[in-house]
Amino acid sequence: MFEGTVTNVWPVFFRIGDLETIGNSYTFRVDARWKGAIEDRLTLLDAAGNCSFRFTWGQVYTVFAVQDPADRSRWSATICSPTTEDLSYEDRKSLGPPVQLSTRHDPIPPETLVHSAARRFVLGVHALRYFARDWYEGLGDSESRVVLEYSLAALCCGYLLAALHLARLRRWRWLLALYVCLPFVLFLSGVAWGYTAVVRNPMASYMAY
Repeated sequence: MFEGTVTNVWPVFFRIGDLETIGNSYTFRVDARWKGAIEDRLTLLDAAGNCSFRFTWGQVYTVFAVQDPADRSRWSATICSPTTEDLSYEDRKSLGPPVQLSTRHDPIPPETLVHSAARRFVLGVHALRYFARDWYEGLGDSESRVVLEYSLAALCCGYLLAALHLARLRRWRWLLALYVCLPFVLFLSGVAWGYTAVVRNPMASYMAY
């Protein structure tokens, strides 16, 4: 149990048992602690769901963190815990004096535009990986999956043949566009699709802002 300030929020892709998911990692500057062997910096993970406690950049929280027994380096906090942004005077008094770790309690600067853009981009990449694979695995052994796999194989063959033909004709600009620009545009489109999927998902949309 500790009191700390959120200094960073970043999207992550991680595994919980046999389930892979996306969520946020929250880095805390630990200002004081009551229980537990906690360093002056601690990172908490959440999984995009209703049970995870959602922290805000720059805010101070009293956190009742839980350590993952399967991974001692992983910590989390849920809405079922007494974690709060506003610990009452009575509750603070009942806890007794904390062990002070930080003598300075400077305010955390707000998130920069560069960090915000990078965070949203990485979130889109993770979401693309998560939702695309979830959709693909949902096809099972259906006919649609077979058609998709054959179509992708045919597309790759056509892509390679077109590249070889352009190389033979020495059309280097077209070759550059085919091998660099087109994949880059497709990748950015996929990232945008992944980010939009997060925004539209009621359980995950909080990560997009």
